[in-house]
Amino acid sequence: MEELALNFKKYIIIPQGAVVVLVPFVIWHLFRGNRILPLAVIQILAGVLLGPSVFGALDPDGFKLLFGKELTGGVQGLALVAVTLFGFIAGTDADREQIAHAGRSVVAISLGGMAFTAAIGAVAGYFIARGYPCASPEQLSCATGRNPSLVLFAAAFALAVAIPALPILVILTRELGLMRARVGQVALASAGVGDVVSWASIALILPFAKGTGIGEALAVAVGGAGLNYLFLRHGATRYFEHLLAVGAAERVILSVIGITIFLSGTITAVAGLHPVIGAFMAGIFLPERIREFAAAKLDQPTQLVLMPFFFLNTGLNTSFNFADPAVWTLFGVGFLACTVGRVAGTMLAARAVGETWAFGLAAGSLLQTKGLMAIVVMTIFAKEQVVSQTTFSAAVVMALASTALTMPLVRLIMARCGDAVRGSGRRRTETLVAPAA
Repeated sequence: MEELALNFKKYIIIPQGAVVVLVPFVIWHLFRGNRILPLAVIQILAGVLLGPSVFGALDPDGFKLLFGKELTGGVQGLALVAVTLFGFIAGTDADREQIAHAGRSVVAISLGGMAFTAAIGAVAGYFIARGYPCASPEQLSCATGRNPSLVLFAAAFALAVAIPALPILVILTRELGLMRARVGQVALASAGVGDVVSWASIALILPFAKGTGIGEALAVAVGGAGLNYLFLRHGATRYFEHLLAVGAAERVILSVIGITIFLSGTITAVAGLHPVIGAFMAGIFLPERIREFAAAKLDQPTQLVLMPFFFLNTGLNTSFNFADPAVWTLFGVGFLACTVGRVAGTMLAARAVGETWAFGLAAGSLLQTKGLMAIVVMTIFAKEQVVSQTTFSAAVVMALASTALTMPLVRLIMARCGDAVRGSGRRRTETLVAPAA
């Protein structure tokens, strides 16, 4: 028995992998959870269920046997690989042509809705951090000799509630049958613009979290991103063009894609940014044929096999103290900001460029979904001790709730106001993507 126990611990990542992939599959496929919720939401939920708040509370011995603190090193490593690949896939999902030639409707709806939501989140985050010091990592900061920054916390909270979730939005619009509808196309293009703006903002904020001055922070962010851009555009792109020209085998191209993703993540990580930022840049700037090929090959394995480890790691770091008013305040304010705030901001922006209120309502309901983007953002800022465990846990529930709300809300809007949504823009001459010159 002792030898069996030693073997179990030696290869613990394998039974952990079996559990973490099995649980969401059972909920999603066998229990028909896919009829109610998208897979990403079920995976997030499974990660929380396997964490200390549920599995750990119901069966402490079983939890310690499978996910004891000394046994999660492999999970953490795979979680970082997963989120890095996810960042790359998020970059490939962004339609560069739509973003580059987006009409004023798309830009206004994207930036207007984001700005409105971020402003609410920033103000709310500032006062929450003042009212509940546990919402900012004061104890951790004191332990490391760093001062907690209310402004940084407010900025992180604002980004978490404002960032769009392009990868999950692609899935939701497809399931809702809105991929070819104008509201779906505008929402996707707006999310693409918002993704780029959000990750650029994160790249600018991260150096400040490390305690650097304004000049040094900007130099680090711009320098790291600039160096990575040069690598992608003048190194990786040229090599990929050579591989395509000589008809290289698919496995060769896929190997170079993997090398490029991890080198790109390394460049931004060494520069003080997160690896996911470098991976996202790779997804944006590589040649179009390579982006399409990589997305087709990496999307399903990443989503179905690797991302569950990220959600498990998220669940292991999510601990709910339901008696703590800070948890409910953070969740409530964050949820209202990312749902009501985003819908209201999008409606106002859409109306300002001549769309109907119904169109803005439908677009805002799509764009309010957080998917796992808010969790990724909070993971980054939690690692830099900008936000606390309390804030991180509340953000996980906020992301779950907003994403679960999307499909029933949009279906209700289309059932009640479908004609007004579809009729918006029919008399407009502006196109979503500008015609080629």
